[in-house]
Amino acid sequence: MILLIALIFAPLGVQFAHPLKIEKIAVNPVLPCRGEKMIFRAILHNETSSPVRDITLSLYLKKGRKETKLREIKISELKSGERKRLELGEWTGKESGLYDLVLSIDTKEGKISKALRFAIVEKKVDFAWYGTPKGLRWPTICTTTKEDEIDEWLWEGRVPLVFKPGVCFWEKHPTAKIEEQVSCWANIPNGAEGIGIDEYGAGKAGEKVKEAIRMFKLKNPILKIALWTTGGDEEELIQWVDYLLPELYLNYHGMHLGILKEALERIKKGKWERKVLLGLGINHEPEHGTLLTTPEELEAQFRLIKSFCPDIRGVAVFYFGSVGKLDKLCDELFYRYFILPVYKYDWEIRKEGGNLAIKSVVKNIGNMDGEDITGFLYLDEKREKRVPIGKLRAGQEKIFSIPISGLKKGFHTVRLKIASQGEGTVLDNE
Repeated sequence: MILLIALIFAPLGVQFAHPLKIEKIAVNPVLPCRGEKMIFRAILHNETSSPVRDITLSLYLKKGRKETKLREIKISELKSGERKRLELGEWTGKESGLYDLVLSIDTKEGKISKALRFAIVEKKVDFAWYGTPKGLRWPTICTTTKEDEIDEWLWEGRVPLVFKPGVCFWEKHPTAKIEEQVSCWANIPNGAEGIGIDEYGAGKAGEKVKEAIRMFKLKNPILKIALWTTGGDEEELIQWVDYLLPELYLNYHGMHLGILKEALERIKKGKWERKVLLGLGINHEPEHGTLLTTPEELEAQFRLIKSFCPDIRGVAVFYFGSVGKLDKLCDELFYRYFILPVYKYDWEIRKEGGNLAIKSVVKNIGNMDGEDITGFLYLDEKREKRVPIGKLRAGQEKIFSIPISGLKKGFHTVRLKIASQGEGTVLDNE
């Protein structure tokens, strides 16, 4: 008898897919503060038609070069097609900074892993949206969350608020009682953490909305209120709302930064910084007279907000989905200006002991500690000297001097630049 044996070899370079997929990793809350407890979560999916057994999950935390194994979890079986939400444990960060959460899965079929970079900040900040932001990393609040989106937002550690009408309620119901607006607001889906009111404006209808806000908060102290407002009566409203969202839409006003600066001056004078999420408009609707915001114009707004009012709670964006590239840019700019270290510095040339020197003060006005900051002196566009500044904790400032020597008679250009080894944003670094 002759046995014919067929050996089938996979072509070189072909990789076999693992039967499991780590669909998502989440840190709840999405943007924790130093000393705040957080929950690590993941979604695991068996994409095959067969069960997967004896699954080992290992959870690691990385900060810089340091890696720590937090936990190991055993799962006996994941059935065919099963999608499982996992609670991976709790942790409290003692230092602000950037961390990598790594989930590794080991089965007899092989190993897979997935990582998520997250931030721990010094001070609570928020990034709110009108329209549910999809595919963005840093949003913390949605003021128009739909009922079928609430569960996902809660699981990810974000704040789901539902839309409720403000002055427009009275346009549709001019003879209604204030209690009817309060009842309208109180009718929210399970899981929603409060309401996003659109909008408030001073006037006769505004007076009714103002009273409705007071009544609603007294009856529902746990529910959050985010109030979009065209302005007015901030002194009365601020005590009753959790988030005040002034609509500073420069795309409706010729992109004049002076409007934004005036609003920031009022906010600082009223000491409302910790409740204000400054409303920025990125929608492009030419039929309504809006301008298309350029990336440079959008960053100029973030830069002005952070440099002029560094303690402000955050920003709110109107609205998601109008200009996709601006949605993503807002996400990046919030990260750079409200999460990372942000360095602001001033300098002057003065005489020290008969010689010239640059004297500078640099301050970290950002939201996490900064590492390995350095000052660079440029003379006539050539880098001449490097001065280590070291670590700058959030809120800390340092003064340093750089001697200038060897200059010949005549005109010279002198520049000072600040840089850091890790991620960070430097204001006006030219």
